[in-house]
Amino acid sequence: MKDWRIPLIGLFAAAVLVLCIALSFFSVRTDTTPEQREYKVGVILKAMDSEYWLSVRSSMERTARENGIRLIVMAPENESASDEQEQIARDLLAGGVDALLISPVDIDQAAVYRDMASEAHIPLFTIDERIDGIPYIGSDNYTIGCKAAEYMAAHLPPGAETAVIAGSWRQDAHLQRIKGFLDTMNALGFPVSEVIADAAQYRQASVQTEALLTRRPQICGIFVTSAIMSLGVVDATAPLDGHIVTVSVDTQNDALLALKNGRLDAIISQDGNETGRLAIETVRDALQGQTRDVNYIENAVITPENADNYLLQEDF
Repeated sequence: MKDWRIPLIGLFAAAVLVLCIALSFFSVRTDTTPEQREYKVGVILKAMDSEYWLSVRSSMERTARENGIRLIVMAPENESASDEQEQIARDLLAGGVDALLISPVDIDQAAVYRDMASEAHIPLFTIDERIDGIPYIGSDNYTIGCKAAEYMAAHLPPGAETAVIAGSWRQDAHLQRIKGFLDTMNALGFPVSEVIADAAQYRQASVQTEALLTRRPQICGIFVTSAIMSLGVVDATAPLDGHIVTVSVDTQNDALLALKNGRLDAIISQDGNETGRLAIETVRDALQGQTRDVNYIENAVITPENADNYLLQEDF
């Protein structure tokens, strides 16, 4: 009778070899390093009602795709809806994310967001608004105010009166821009007659500017702490005989076109594309063990002469 033991032993050995190779391949494929892991990141912006925030979102989504990150981007109805933003944060944390990136509409809620993330054992990052002890991505807003003041002072007669039309007192970004502007103008010898802060909307800014110039027709310069508000300001000042030097913030197309057309005098850049890209890269690096507490974007002075360079950057 023919002996089948040797072939059977050979088949058994071959089967074991195939199994070992398969298990080895499987272990290599599933044993991912932190750099290979797909992260899920929750993002809560202030709003989606301006070119700036739309470009931030677009850049975030593009950078997340390039880095294999699953992104969930949400925002409240407007920059006054603090309760809605807080509920969005609770929902994202409850749904399970690896990190939470938020731009608070109300800086007084800072402790709430810090505690929520800590209880969920989820790293927290902020964009546009700084919270003590939390990694930050965005502009150096105090420096923005300083640069706006330096430009305005260089284009006004000595001692000319100025004013500020600003966004909400509840947002640290606007507060820091105001502070930088006031400190610099005071140091340079230019009086700031009024600081008016309200929700960062076109209509409010237009109404505020009309009322301001009725009270103080001698105003020669206005610093506006966001682009969407600056369009309301220049529409209100357009019918006037004298020119009011107007400096704004945010690198978005509608404001840049107003700058090119001579309706605005200067803009301090805050590029949404750069902000969104740096935000996702900062979160990615932190999840891989490389945390940076402060991550500033560039804030340059834009004039009609170099406005085209910034128009090309906007992509959303």
